[in-house]
Amino acid sequence: MRKAKTSPDKAKVSDSPVAGTASLTKGLQVLLLLGEESQAMRFTDLANRLGLSKATLHRILSALARFDLVRYDSSEQVYVLGPRFLALAHSVWGNVDVRSVAASEMERLVIELQETVGLAQLDELNITIVDERETDAPLGVRFAVGRRDPAFCTAPGKIMLAYRDAEQRTELLNAIPFQAFTDKTLTDARAFEAELELCRARGYAISDQEQIAGVRSVAAPVFAPNGIATAAIFVSGPTVRLDMERLHIVGRDLMKVAHRITGNLGGTALHLDTPEAAAVPTRGVELLYETHALLGDSPYWSMRDQKFYWVDILHPSVSRMTLGGSDVETVALTELVGFVADRQAGGCVIATQSGVQGLHFESGALTAIADPGETRAFIRFNDGKCDRAGRLWAGTMSMDVAPEKGSLYSLDKNLRLKRMVSDVTISNGLAWSPDNRTMYFADSGKQTIYAYDFDFETGEISGRREFYNGSRLQGRPSGLTVDAEGAVWCAIWDGWSVIRLRPDGQLDRTITLPVPRPTSCSFVGEKLDILAITSARIRLSEASLKAAPLSGSIFAFTPGVSGLPEVPFHG
Repeated sequence: MRKAKTSPDKAKVSDSPVAGTASLTKGLQVLLLLGEESQAMRFTDLANRLGLSKATLHRILSALARFDLVRYDSSEQVYVLGPRFLALAHSVWGNVDVRSVAASEMERLVIELQETVGLAQLDELNITIVDERETDAPLGVRFAVGRRDPAFCTAPGKIMLAYRDAEQRTELLNAIPFQAFTDKTLTDARAFEAELELCRARGYAISDQEQIAGVRSVAAPVFAPNGIATAAIFVSGPTVRLDMERLHIVGRDLMKVAHRITGNLGGTALHLDTPEAAAVPTRGVELLYETHALLGDSPYWSMRDQKFYWVDILHPSVSRMTLGGSDVETVALTELVGFVADRQAGGCVIATQSGVQGLHFESGALTAIADPGETRAFIRFNDGKCDRAGRLWAGTMSMDVAPEKGSLYSLDKNLRLKRMVSDVTISNGLAWSPDNRTMYFADSGKQTIYAYDFDFETGEISGRREFYNGSRLQGRPSGLTVDAEGAVWCAIWDGWSVIRLRPDGQLDRTITLPVPRPTSCSFVGEKLDILAITSARIRLSEASLKAAPLSGSIFAFTPGVSGLPEVPFHG
C-alpha cells in the first residue's frame, strides 16, 4: 500500500522545544520525516527538508543508527527507518485490546478466504495497520504492522470516517488533500462525502483500486463502548480473485466478524440478525428479472411508458424495462436514491441526498426540484409515492437506523414542501385507499403500518392509528401498495413473504417467496394484474445467499385481483 506524501513542514515541530531537549527534538524530527515520507531519503534531502546543518544531521543519524532506529542503505545511498521500530510497534499494539480480541477472528478469516486480513485504526487523516494475517496464496497483498496510509482511498479509512459524527467528519474532510494515486481515486470532496454516506448505509466500505491498481479491499467497522468506530477489520486481494460481487459478499461476512469483535469489546454493533429460512415458495411466484441488487426497491409501473421502473438504493441507480426483461436500461447515479416515479412535465422524479430531483432518463441529466435540507447529515430518503392528486410524498431515515430521526414530507404541484410526520425511524411504504379517504404509511423501524384520515382536496392527514403491527411475526413491514378492492399488500423484510391485509387490518393471505428480504411491491402490466416484488441482498452472509441465491432479484405473482394506476408527480 502506498503512503501519502508529507508536506515539507509536516515533520517540523511547531512549538519551541522544551529547555535542554533541542537535540532530542531534532532527532525526533528526523524519525517522523523518514516514517511519513513515501520514499527513502538522501542525506541532502533530509538536511534541506529539516533545515539542519550537515554536521548536526550527521551526528543525529549516527546516534540513531547505533540504536537501530535508522538504517543507511549504501547501495541506494538513502536512509530508512531501522528494524527496532518493528519491535517497538509490536510492543505498543500488544497492549491494545482490539488487537488481541480480533486475533482469532483474523486467523480464521485468512484460512477461510485465502486473502490477506488486516486490522486498522484511524489516526487523523491516515490509517495505521495494527495487525495483519498474510495469505500464502499467489499474488497476495502484504502489509507491515505499524505502517500508515491515507484514509480517504482505503476501505478501512473510509468506513471509520463514515462513522465519525458530522462535526468531526466535516473537519477531517476539509483537511484531506485528495491526492490521486490511480485513475480510480476519488479526488472530489463532494463525491467522496457521498461515498461515505453509501459506506455508512451499507455498513461496509470498498476500495476498488483507489490506492493501488489491481488491488481491491473491503472493510467493516469495530465499535468501542463509547460508540465510536475504533477500528476496522479488512480484507485485501488482487482484482483477479476479488471481483465486485465477491467483494460485497465478503463485506457482509466482515460485518458479522466486526459484530463479534465489537461485542467482545463491550461496544454496540450494527443489527445483523439473519432471517430463518421460510417454507417452500407459494405456487405461482415467478422470477420476473434476475439481478443482484444490493437494495432493490420502489417498483413502479409507468402508465405513460408502459414500462417497469425500480431503483437500487445502495448501488445507486434507476432501471426500467418492459415486462419481458430483455431491454433493461439503467442510469447510474452518484448519490443514494430512494424512489422513482413519473413526472407530468416529462421524465421521472427521484429523491437523492441532494433532495427531490427531476431525472431525464435518456441522458441521465438531473434537475433540482426541492430539498428539505436534512439529507446532508446522515439522513437519506427511503420510499416515496404520489397521491392521486399528483402530490409527492417522500420519507427519510437515518443512515444507521437511529430511532425517530426521519420524517415524511409532502410536495405539491407548486413545489411547496411540508413536513407531515416527524419522529419516524424507517420511512417506508405509502399508499391510498381507492376512495382516497385513507393514507397508509409504514414505519419499518417500529414494525407498524399506520392509517391516517386523508383529505384529498387539501392533502392534510389526521387521526393516526395503528393499522397493522408486525411485532408478533418474523420480519418487518416494508414497501406496500393497495389493490382495487382496498386491501393492502405489504412486503415483509426478513419475513420471506408478501402479505395481504383486509381494509380492517386483518391478515388475509401470505405469499411465501424464495428470498428473505423483499422490499416492496406494486401492480404492473397492461391490466395491472401482476404483483411485482423487489428484493435485497444487503448484509446477507455468504451462507444466506447460498440458501437464497436470487436475493436482489424481482419476482412476479398473479394474485387474482388488480391494482390501481399510479399518478405522476404534477410539480
